[in-house]
Amino acid sequence: LALSLFVALFMSGGDFFNAILNVLVLQFMGSVDQVIINIFIAHVYGEGAVLSLSFTDIIYHFPGANYDAEMAFWDTSDSSLPDVTNVLLSSTTSNAEKWNALKSGRQGLGILGTWPDSHHVEGCRGQPTVASLVLMVDIVQWETMDMDDWKNGLYLAGATNEEWRFRINQVQRKLLLKKYVEVASRFPFSGGVHLNGWGLTAEHAEAIGHIITNSPDLNYINLSDNNFGDAGIEIIAKALGYSTQLTGFTVRKVGMGDRGAEALLKALRKDERVVSNFLELGGNDISEGMLQRMQSEIGDSPYGNPGRGVSL
Repeated sequence: LALSLFVALFMSGGDFFNAILNVLVLQFMGSVDQVIINIFIAHVYGEGAVLSLSFTDIIYHFPGANYDAEMAFWDTSDSSLPDVTNVLLSSTTSNAEKWNALKSGRQGLGILGTWPDSHHVEGCRGQPTVASLVLMVDIVQWETMDMDDWKNGLYLAGATNEEWRFRINQVQRKLLLKKYVEVASRFPFSGGVHLNGWGLTAEHAEAIGHIITNSPDLNYINLSDNNFGDAGIEIIAKALGYSTQLTGFTVRKVGMGDRGAEALLKALRKDERVVSNFLELGGNDISEGMLQRMQSEIGDSPYGNPGRGVSL
């Protein structure tokens, strides 16, 4: 079965060249000077261009048993797909660590791994763990990227924070966030973010929580006219409780009732800096008693912030 990873290994700033280029050119180039490669790409394709390597459709090989090969691989692994992905996308891990995360059958994706000789299925012992994969090599220029290109989600999955901040403009960020909210949400946002009317649901709540907790320069977020419901608002409120940078939070017409309002109130009680100025709740199914309670508790907060308040 195919494991469509959709995890791009971006070579922004020359990252990971020494490890992977030996595979691509079969040691034809030997030791490669990353600076020279970057200068060459910039000269040919323009400033801001980066080399992108994307591994997709990894098909695992499990001979000797009628069993899901992908499941069998991760059952015997000492790691997990999320952990391996974090290693590959981290800007702090070394080339050697990333290379191991790609090739190892015990701690990585297993592209050069083999099944252990002690495996309980005799037919797979010593056999390769991966039967095939697709390697896509491309030159990426976000400045001129066609936002309708399906590969943008793949490219975005492996982009660095620096690439997000300095090479992907505000208009592109909004489009990418709308189309690939789960992927884009792992990047930091700044200023105000308006996600109102995007058709978001409770399924997107965790991604919204990531934006809130991972964006120290974010000061306002508008989630109005989406269908989060109480379940989604509870997830978002939990993230909100650990964030102290927001001054305003707007959640009008999001299908919220008293349960969601209670979760928001709990988050605001934690610290006066949690939504330090205004919380807008209009158009939801919140009872008058709950609204009065929120206004009373936040307005009479012992933290003594006179500018803080709840409004419809």
